[in-house]
Amino acid sequence: SEGARNEAVNIVSTDSCTFAKAKTIDDATNSGSNTYDISDSATAIAAGVGSSSNAISNAGTVKTNTYATVAEATTISGLTKAVTYSVNDTSAALAASGGNSLSEATIVHFSDQANTTQFNTINAATEASLVLLAGIADNVLNYTDANGNATTALTNLNTEDADCVITVNNVANVVQFDAINTKTTSNVILTGGVQDVVAKFAAANGTITASLTAISTQDGDVAITVTDTVNVAQATTIANATIKYVK
Repeated sequence: SEGARNEAVNIVSTDSCTFAKAKTIDDATNSGSNTYDISDSATAIAAGVGSSSNAISNAGTVKTNTYATVAEATTISGLTKAVTYSVNDTSAALAASGGNSLSEATIVHFSDQANTTQFNTINAATEASLVLLAGIADNVLNYTDANGNATTALTNLNTEDADCVITVNNVANVVQFDAINTKTTSNVILTGGVQDVVAKFAAANGTITASLTAISTQDGDVAITVTDTVNVAQATTIANATIKYVK
């Protein structure tokens, strides 16, 4: 009861409290100390900053048990008290966030598809683990140059989220596809198709290349355009690998 708390010397919570219970303990007028930890939703803790930041600041450890939005993370990160939290929000909201909202987070989830500019901005703002739940989509040169040299964005993407789904919006050549394919254990979606010389797809006797096998596995309806002369064996191999073969 309130009376018992006020007449106590020390109050010790033996398990984690919600913010509301922590505030009740902190509001007591007991003569000694209060010992408690807080574990609650990001929404509750962010709201608690406005109603009783002392209850949070006086806690032992404070952690959220749900993901915070950028707005909630901004509020929580404004505390001098260390709070353990993770963030889940849209790529646009994450990229536009300021202050310590991301830098103090443990994990950052992108709730929708990002582009490489957004990924680069967010990656530079935090040491948190990044998870691109809906993958990433951009033009091929934002992943690799024409010779298959990975951009910083693609290299960092592989480090942060090795099973990220990567969508290429425009046409890629085979060496570019190969470079991108090595940077994810998940799907590569070739929206703009693949264009290259026939030898990149099939040998003169029709033997399929490792690249075409991988392309077909990753995106079975990819549009393949061959830029030089094709023989019958090669044409058959390529046609069998995709439903969208364009000579």
